[in-house]
Order: sequence, then C-alpha cells, then structure tokens
Amino acid sequence: MCHIAALKCAKVADLVLALDQSASIVGQKAGGMKNWNLRVLDFARKIAGAFTIGQTETQVGVLKFNQTVDIVFNLNRYSDRASLLDAIGKIPIYGGDTNIAIALRTARESMFIPSSGSRSNVAKVLILLTDGTANFEETNTVTEATQTKDAGIKILTVGVTSEVKEEQLKEIASDRSYYFYAADFDQLNNILHDVVETSCTVVETGGRI
Repeated sequence: MCHIAALKCAKVADLVLALDQSASIVGQKAGGMKNWNLRVLDFARKIAGAFTIGQTETQVGVLKFNQTVDIVFNLNRYSDRASLLDAIGKIPIYGGDTNIAIALRTARESMFIPSSGSRSNVAKVLILLTDGTANFEETNTVTEATQTKDAGIKILTVGVTSEVKEEQLKEIASDRSYYFYAADFDQLNNILHDVVETSCTVVETGGRI
C-alpha cells in the first residue's frame, strides 16, 4: 500500500485532475462502488497530497466528466492540504458515458484561467483518468488535446482496464511516455509513484510565485 506521505513533489504547479465518472467504473462486473470510493478518489488524493498545497504553492482543481462535465472545484478553492484532501474524498459519482473532449476543453477554457485561480507564471498540469473509450465527441478528442497542449498545459493520461484506447490516450498526452496504464482499479496504486514522479518532472523549474 502506497501512503500519501511517501510521495512528495516540492515544485509549484496549477494541477487539474479530470476524473471519468462514467457508469462502467462502478458496474458490478467491474467491482462496484469501491472502484470510485476506494480506488479513484484515493488515487486522486494521493496525487494531490504529494504536493505542498497553498496559494503560493501548488493549487489543485478537480473536474468530473461523463457525456457532459462538472467542475467540482476550481484551483483557488482550497489553500490547505487537509481541506483539499477531504473535499476530494467526498466527490460523488453520477455515471453516464464518456466525453474526453469536453473534459479537455473545460479544463483549458474554464479552469486554467485567472478567474479560476490559474497563475501565469506557474506550470499547468492536467492529469486525465478514464476507464473507457470516448463515445461522445470522439472526433473532437485529439483536436481538443492539441489545443490544450498549445495553450501550454502539460497533459498526463491514465487508462484503466482493457476497454481504453491506449493509442488515443498516448496521443492525447503531451508525450507518449506521459501515458500510464492500470489493468484494473486495484492496480492504480502500482502506477501512482510513476504518475507523481512524472507530474513533478514536467513542472518547469522556476515556477514559484
């Protein structure tokens, strides 16, 4: 078991977590609600908890997506680690389908902006987790990823289960090595260290305000 305290990144970033909340995540065949409550949210908490949280440190925002998108909270909502991790742990899942394009577009246009707390002189990182294939706006997915990367946002992608399109998630990521795969939700902890380490690496030095 990988503990939050064991993962550390001292760099400063504006970090957005985009979490797929489609119904397949909590299907009985896949493992039910524990996949969300004990796997996905725990994974998100551990990533966020690896950074020093604060107005002049790393800020974290979260969105959920199915066929639409829901901004759970923006980058400037929580300025202390305890409140942030508590909020992530209480995020509900509503089910639905999968629209990766709208997640990318919303992060770029509505979260990585000054009014939502994004800072001009701080590295911007988006970590997107999905367990399936885009079945809404699929033809827009790569275009939205390109626009997001062109906006200076580093994208990491996490695919869970054999249902994902690995090649597409590698293309969405800012570098093919920024794609991570877990065979099932129980395996998310196995890639946690690499995701945090890579997130920390892509944050440019000198990003402190």
